[in-house]
Amino acid sequence: MKIPTTLSELTPSWLTEALQTTEGLADVEVELCEVEPMGVGQGLSSQMGRLRLTYAEGAAGPATIIAKLPPSDAASRATASRLNLFEIENRFYAELAPRAGLRVPRCYYGAMNRPADEHVLLLEDLAGSVVGDDVAGSSLARVELVVRHLAGMHAAWWESPQLAELAWLKSWSDPAEAETMESLYQTSWDTVEGYGFEIPPAVVDLGRSLKPCSAAIHRELSAPPWTLVHGDVRLDNLLFGTAEAAPPLVVIDWQIVGRLRGAYDVATFLVSSLKPEIRGLCELDLVAAYHRALLAGGVADYSLDACLTDYRLTMVSWFSRVVFVGASYDLGNERGHALIQGLLDRVSAALVDLDCGKLIGEAGR
Repeated sequence: MKIPTTLSELTPSWLTEALQTTEGLADVEVELCEVEPMGVGQGLSSQMGRLRLTYAEGAAGPATIIAKLPPSDAASRATASRLNLFEIENRFYAELAPRAGLRVPRCYYGAMNRPADEHVLLLEDLAGSVVGDDVAGSSLARVELVVRHLAGMHAAWWESPQLAELAWLKSWSDPAEAETMESLYQTSWDTVEGYGFEIPPAVVDLGRSLKPCSAAIHRELSAPPWTLVHGDVRLDNLLFGTAEAAPPLVVIDWQIVGRLRGAYDVATFLVSSLKPEIRGLCELDLVAAYHRALLAGGVADYSLDACLTDYRLTMVSWFSRVVFVGASYDLGNERGHALIQGLLDRVSAALVDLDCGKLIGEAGR
């Protein structure tokens, strides 16, 4: 089958052929497809749409599905290709999704043509769930829910030899991968620093000092003990159940799923989801609760002090990622600009609160 490159190419005939490859949908015939573009100002400018489907009489299938394609914008597409984001997500749904340990959308169809950089996913549209909002932030109850679920997944995959067999998983243990991240940060820092974002002077100094040594921090976070991490646990990537029959938590956007220290997911989630004054009051308790859940799940030889160090290292790594993701956004988009400013505000406060400049100095030696 030809892989569509735009939402307009998701025709009834193409969708019929794609859905008929899915278990339980062999007899469906799509007669009409209405496309509602979605995701503006979120993620790496993926082409995403909610498809409202009408079937031939006697056929039954999902009333709506979510379609995801690479971005049409050349710059965003080049960045996504360089980081291999869409191949990683396709492979996740094909090889890992049923056993990931977190509830994820069902994948009705996935295909890719790596040489042509063509990818498509048709995913479950979750009824009775509401997506979180990075800009608005989260309640503490939802934060505690997410931390518990992350601990369960991390404990299940802790030091699993299966992770080493999945060569496509994101890992910075490969020097070339770590250096790619460092290069992206170096080229993006000037863009973000010069765009007029409000960044505290101490964090501006920290951002400049990170340019020659971010690769060392990425490599440290990729060293054992590792586990399966989502890599981008933000409210924009979480669906919370609002109906009784809906799952309490669904995690989407698996483009940078990887093999890293588990604290990476916890730190990125807390810093992106909580206002600094709230995070400062509860983060140590939440990290301790996460650590206790790991131990209860069978993890051994991993101290709370080690967990806290990994948590602090992640704040530095996450800051570098916010910078290069921010540089690839359409910063003229009001929500996109507000999202990046909000993430910068929160991670900047964490860098200061946790004295992360010391870690950068140690990495640079």
